[in-house]
Amino acid sequence: MDTRLARTAADAMSAAAQSAEAETIRAGTPAFRRTNLAMLCAGFSTFALLYCVQPLLPAFSRQFHVAPAEASMALSVSTVLLAVSLLAAGSLSEAWGRKPMMVAAMVAAALLNVLTAVMPAWHGVLMVRALEGIALSGLPAIAMAYLSEEMHPRSVSLAMGLYVSGSGLGGLAGRLLTAVLTDLTNWRFAVATLGGWVSSPPPSSPGACRPHATSGRARCRRGRWRAASPGISATAACAGCSSRASCSWAAS
Repeated sequence: MDTRLARTAADAMSAAAQSAEAETIRAGTPAFRRTNLAMLCAGFSTFALLYCVQPLLPAFSRQFHVAPAEASMALSVSTVLLAVSLLAAGSLSEAWGRKPMMVAAMVAAALLNVLTAVMPAWHGVLMVRALEGIALSGLPAIAMAYLSEEMHPRSVSLAMGLYVSGSGLGGLAGRLLTAVLTDLTNWRFAVATLGGWVSSPPPSSPGACRPHATSGRARCRRGRWRAASPGISATAACAGCSSRASCSWAAS
């Protein structure tokens, strides 16, 4: 009797594990492509926003009449607070949900980047950059856990590699973009442009996401994100981040 019960329990656990594995996102599927596009753009924008001020330190020193060492605080304060906030962000995502946390982090960081551009005083710039570092921690702390939960075990390494690649490219592109725009205009325009670019929604066709007749979840029907222009934003990408073969908005 005990042996039969043990076998029944083992079969039930095996069936549950197979069912959970079947619900994960596999490489080569449309859901995998959507999810990885979203996470790549999110990683790209996170580090673009973080490092965009690095080439602007001489401009900060000139405009605000601060020493070069003090000007470097614009980057240092964000980096330090991002690292410290990673611990809290991971814990909060357990209570609030991973996707809502990632969306909120990117929206807040993009808006704070725009706010940096209009700060009239140096201490205001530092304060906003400190808040931006805290906001940015909401994505790196959660992204890997999110991918490990949503992806099929055989697809996790590829998905994480794409996310890390997007993060590295974002750090490079953020520095390059603000440096070029500052040479052409000024640092305020450069910083505001980057923040606005990250927060702008990507083009989508009407009715792209509609409630599913049986599950009630929003699923992508006809519309899909178009990456023809570089303006696809991590904010909208995270908000539309695919969840197990669907394009549900971050309300789960």
